[in-house]
Amino acid sequence: MTEQPEVRATATFVNIGERTNVTGSAAFKKLIVEGDFAKAVEVARQQVES
Repeated sequence: MTEQPEVRATATFVNIGERTNVTGSAAFKKLIVEGDFAKAVEVARQQVES
């Protein structure tokens, strides 16, 4: 199991990146439209780690 990033209770917005924006990434949009949420989460995790 991978370690989860810490999110402070005071955080109101977390900017992940354009790779997790269905209007900015055709590849991410395809994952969401096809219901492949596990792969979409992988993309988001990579963004957070980067």
